[in-house]
Order: sequence, then structure tokens, then C-alpha cells
Amino acid sequence: MNMLKQGFLFICFLSLSYTVAFSQEYKEKIESEFNEYLNTIIDKQFEKSTEYLTPEFFNRIPRKILIQAMQETFNNPDVQFEIVNPKILSIDDSIKIDEKYYSLLIYSNEFKVIFNYAEKDETSERKNLRTKLTLLSLENSFGAGNVAHDQKNDLYTIQSEKKVYAISQDGKDEWKFLVLERDQKATLQKLLPQELLQNL
Repeated sequence: MNMLKQGFLFICFLSLSYTVAFSQEYKEKIESEFNEYLNTIIDKQFEKSTEYLTPEFFNRIPRKILIQAMQETFNNPDVQFEIVNPKILSIDDSIKIDEKYYSLLIYSNEFKVIFNYAEKDETSERKNLRTKLTLLSLENSFGAGNVAHDQKNDLYTIQSEKKVYAISQDGKDEWKFLVLERDQKATLQKLLPQELLQNL
């Protein structure tokens, strides 16, 4: 009887170990593929970055328009823009809904931004006003505690934290991503199952 009990506990332990290992394996895949996606953006490989997005997204916003918007943002001569310190904060367990697997991922990064709006003969008063208005605008978008200004270099550092759904057909690999942008709520409501909309 004691040996049967030990055998049963051993089988339970093996099953649990397998479940934990599988859980870690798909989360490691999500982490790896999401980091690849972020790197394509940092390296300005905008066309390649769209390969990591869920295909249904392009039924709402054409791929060509998204690539063009990214190029205009990163190559705008009036703005020096850099993404630094990307970091995945958490990856939730996946859930299966309508033949797809969804896992909520939260990540953070910093934006380093310099606006090249200064006039040639800008007075200190005009510069102070410009700085205050820019700070106010950024704080409205990202939160007051998430924006810092380096006055000497006129550099803004923005802390950003975002939610993303990793989506897969088999729950194991080929994860695609859908970033939960506040200003795209109407689009996201068309792309996500009803059960997941509370995270918007």
C-alpha cells in the first residue's frame, strides 16, 4: 500500500513537472518572439516588424499605411526619437478562446525625445513656455510621473508601460502580437474576443 502511494505521488510529481515545463516553454517562446519584434522597431526594420503582428490587424489598418506612419514618426527631421531599455514585466498564462490562444503580456520601455522646434533667436521666456507646453502635452499622454526633462540638453525621457496580447493558433509557437493602444479601442474591440475586452 505504501509503495502504491509513493508510486502515485511520483506520477503526480512527473505530471506537474511536465505541466510547469510546458508552461515555461511557451512563455519563453512568447518572450523571445516579442523581443525580436521590439528589436525590428528599434533597428527601424518597419516592414519586417509587421510580420510579428496578428494578420487580422491589417483588415482594419492596411500594412502599407502602418509602415508609412512608422517611417514618418522615426524619420521626422523635427524629432530625434530613440527607444531604450525595453523590458517584459509579465506574461500571463494563455487561455484558449475560439480555436486561438491568448496570453496577456505587459512590457515597459523608455523614449528619449528631442524636439527640434527651437527658433534661431529664441528668448529664454519663449523657450520656457515651449518647454512647459511640451511637458504638459506629454504628461497628458503618458502620466505626470512618467515624463522627465533634461533642461541642459532639452531632452525628454518618457517611461511607457503597455499591454499586448500574444496570439497563437496552437498555443506553442508562431505567436503574433496585438498592442493595446488606448486610441485604437474601437479597432481592438473588433479583433479581440468579448472575454478579453476588460483589459483595454
